[in-house]
Amino acid sequence: MTRQSAYSRDQLLASARGELFGPDSARLPNDPMLMFDRITEINDSGGAHGKGL
Repeated sequence: MTRQSAYSRDQLLASARGELFGPDSARLPNDPMLMFDRITEINDSGGAHGKGL
């Protein structure tokens, strides 16, 4: 299974509605509290300490 490393605004809003990762997963805040409009890169092994970026 390949993990997605970027998310569009529409995908982040779908996450707020519980549609992106499933109904039992944590949700992002919905508009107007959504803090960002896209994620350009995210992973679980990058960053200064190898814990994710």
